[in-house]
Amino acid sequence: MSTRNDPVDLSARKSLGPSRALLLAAALAVFGPSRAATGQPTAVRAAAGAAVRAVLPAQDLPRLPSLALPRMVGKERLQALLQAFVDRAYGKAFRHLGEERDFDHGHFLFASDAPDAAPVAILYHTQELAYYEPPRSDYGWLDPEARNWVQWLDDGRIENAKGLQSADAPRGLPVDEAALRSHHTILAQMLRPGLFGGHAPRSRQVVFTKAPCPAAGSDPSLMEVRLPSAERVCLSLSEY
Repeated sequence: MSTRNDPVDLSARKSLGPSRALLLAAALAVFGPSRAATGQPTAVRAAAGAAVRAVLPAQDLPRLPSLALPRMVGKERLQALLQAFVDRAYGKAFRHLGEERDFDHGHFLFASDAPDAAPVAILYHTQELAYYEPPRSDYGWLDPEARNWVQWLDDGRIENAKGLQSADAPRGLPVDEAALRSHHTILAQMLRPGLFGGHAPRSRQVVFTKAPCPAAGSDPSLMEVRLPSAERVCLSLSEY
């Protein structure tokens, strides 16, 4: 990565994915390439005043059991929630589970700022790198309208986030709205506040990365999800 104070071409940063590349853009605007593009953890003060973690190498991310999942969402429940989403959306919203180029993360949404609050929903982003891929390629757009999904934790409902967007333009987004539209990305701040107690939800990202499955038995540090084909996919958990 460039460490000089010259323009950085974010279109080449495929490993970051659009949402993470957009966060890097915010970091570049605040800190410049010399501090934001070094691959080290960087606290970025976005326009909303929220601190985000950007450009954190995968090898630096904690894995279970050291990863502290939110209250009332243990590994087994998260696995069941993700399995339900895979059953609903595989082949329609994504093709590659656990791969950053397609679908490897979600955002826990909280209606309260209390440190011990339980999340009320998960916002999933699929087709993460489709913007950069050739049309009709295996990682290209499957359906841009099916990129953002909300799964409610109380009853398991799964809804296209496009129908949950606020009618009012959100203020203080960490990145330009035009960039979000071009990537077909809906952030937590763009959802209707009335769904979360009248204010924008607090969010926390969790990453599930495809990992080798054990030849026999199970690995307590991994989640296991089945695709409709019955293929077994093992996932390690980390967070940004």
